[in-house]
Amino acid sequence: MLKNITDGFSHIVQKITKKGRLTETQIQEGIRSIRLALIEAEVNIEAIKKFIAKLKEKALHQEIVKNVQAGDMLVKIVHDLLVETLGQEKISLNLKESTQITGVLLSGLQGSGKTTTLAKMAYRYKNKRDVLTVSLDFNRPAANEQLKILSKQAGVAFYDRGEEKNLKKIVHNVFQLAKRNAHNLIFFDTAGRTQIDEGALAELTEIHRFVKPDETLLVMDSMMGQQALPVANRFKAAVPLNGLIFSKFDSDNRGGAVLSVKEVVGVPVKFIGVGERIDELDEFDPKRIAERILGMGDIVGLVEKAKEVVDEEEAKRLSKKLKQNKFDFEDYLAQIRQFKKMGSLSSIVSMMPGMANKINPENIDEGEMKVTEAIILSMTPFERKEVIYFNNSNSRKMRVAKGSGTNLLKVNKVLKKFFEMKKMMKNFQNSRKMKKVLTKMGMNESDLKKISQKMEKR
Repeated sequence: MLKNITDGFSHIVQKITKKGRLTETQIQEGIRSIRLALIEAEVNIEAIKKFIAKLKEKALHQEIVKNVQAGDMLVKIVHDLLVETLGQEKISLNLKESTQITGVLLSGLQGSGKTTTLAKMAYRYKNKRDVLTVSLDFNRPAANEQLKILSKQAGVAFYDRGEEKNLKKIVHNVFQLAKRNAHNLIFFDTAGRTQIDEGALAELTEIHRFVKPDETLLVMDSMMGQQALPVANRFKAAVPLNGLIFSKFDSDNRGGAVLSVKEVVGVPVKFIGVGERIDELDEFDPKRIAERILGMGDIVGLVEKAKEVVDEEEAKRLSKKLKQNKFDFEDYLAQIRQFKKMGSLSSIVSMMPGMANKINPENIDEGEMKVTEAIILSMTPFERKEVIYFNNSNSRKMRVAKGSGTNLLKVNKVLKKFFEMKKMMKNFQNSRKMKKVLTKMGMNESDLKKISQKMEKR
C-alpha cells in the first residue's frame, strides 16, 4: 500500500530527524527530496507545485531553522500538509434519519470493482441500517445475478428486477418495496464501460435523475494512477459527485492518484478497498494515511482491527491459561485464525510503526499460516494439549509432517515458533515487559498512550 511513496518519505523523515538543528540549506535539500518523492509517486504536477509552495512558506520560517528540534517540526509540517492535501478529515456517508430512506448511487468504469465495492458497503452498513441493494446495470447480462450473489454473501436484502429494464418502473418498485419492508438504506449499482463516452455519461445522468440519490459515489481502481484524475473529472461533469472510493488500494504502490485527487478534482475520498474479502473496506482517514506515508504506521487502526476480531471471553480465557503457563496448540490455532481475520500480513505490517519500510511485502509468505494450521490439525487432540510430548520425539514429528503434507524441517519450525510465541505472550502479561516490546517495535510514548485511550473508550 503506497509502498513507493512511503519508502521515499520514510527515508527523508529518518534523515531529517537525525539532525537536531537544521540549517536553511538542509531544509532546502529536504524539500528537493520531497519533491522528487512526489514526482516518483506520480502525483499530479499541479498538486506537487501547490504542496511544495506551502512547504517552503512554512518550513523556511526563521523560527524553525533556529529551533533545537527543527527536524521534528519539519516532519510535523510535512505531515499536516499531507493531511491537508488528502482532505483534512475523514468523511463518511451522509445518512438521513433512520425513519427516512437514504439512496446511494455507485458509478465507475468497467473493471473498477464497483459491484464488489457496493457489496462491501452494504456489509459495512448492515448493522447500522436496513440495507437493500439494486442493480441498474442493463448492459452486462450477469450483472443482476452477480449482485444477488454478493448481497447474499453480505447478508443484506436484494431487489431482483429479473428481465425488467424499464428504469422508471424499477426505481418506483424499489422505493415501494423499501417503504413496505422498512429498508432505510438503498445501494444502486450502475453499468460500467471500458471507457468513458457520451452514451455512458448520458445513461448515468438519466439514472441519477430518476433515482435522485442522496449520495453519488465514484469507484476508481487505484492501479489506474494518474489516468484516474481525468476520468473523475468527466464523471463529476455528468453527475454531482459526493465522494470517491479507491478499490485495490492495498495494491497501489505509487499513491499519486490518491494524493492528487482532492486537489485536482475537488471531491473527497470516502472509502478505500484494502483487500478482497467482503469486510475489507475502510473509511479513508487522511491523518492515518499521512502517518503511514511518513512511516509512522497506524497503531490506532491496528488496535481497532484487533478489537473487531478478538472475542472478549476468549481473551479472558487465554489470559488465565497464560498465567497458569498452560498455553497449548489449540490456543495457538485459535490465535492464528483470529489474526487472519484482521487481513493480510502485508497490510498489518504496513500499520506497524517503523515496519513498513523495513519489510518488503514480497518477502511476506501469506501461505505460512496455512502450513502452520495444517501441521497443528495433523496432531492428535492429546498432542495439541500436551505439547511436551513433542520434545525429542521424531516419530511424532514425522507422522505430523506426513499428515500435513510437509516435512520434518517445517514441523520443527512451527514448534520453535510456538514456544517463542508462548514465551512472548507470557511476557505481555507484565506491563513493563509489554511496554519494552512495543518500544522495540518503534512505538513511542504517544503511540502507547493512544492504545491505552482507545482501549478505555471501548
